[in-house]
Amino acid sequence: MIEAIEDMPPGTLGVRVWGDVTGADYTDVLMPALRRAVDDHGELRLVFQTSPDARFTAGMMGADITKGLPFGVEHWSAWKRMALVTDVEWLRHAMQALGWMTPGEVRLFSSGQLENAKAWVAG
Repeated sequence: MIEAIEDMPPGTLGVRVWGDVTGADYTDVLMPALRRAVDDHGELRLVFQTSPDARFTAGMMGADITKGLPFGVEHWSAWKRMALVTDVEWLRHAMQALGWMTPGEVRLFSSGQLENAKAWVAG
């Protein structure tokens, strides 16, 4: 599941993922939110929080490649900051290894640092 994080600073977007994250979650929830952020603010400042029980399905991974990647390339300069808030070790390691390929600035935060992540993304 993907849901909005409430009480985000103006001009930012926050999403929380938990349980089984499907291709439909990606295309029906995340992609429209990203498009709205670009349309409304001209840039993307994203907090992406994962719960320990988040499981990314093959459909979600496929949607990331077929929908997310083209969107990211098309709006490359719109990405300003992304905070990954997680204690999931494999996600932390993946971001440390591959974060350099992500447009804009990227920073890792632990699950207890959500408010710090929000402030950093807004800054």
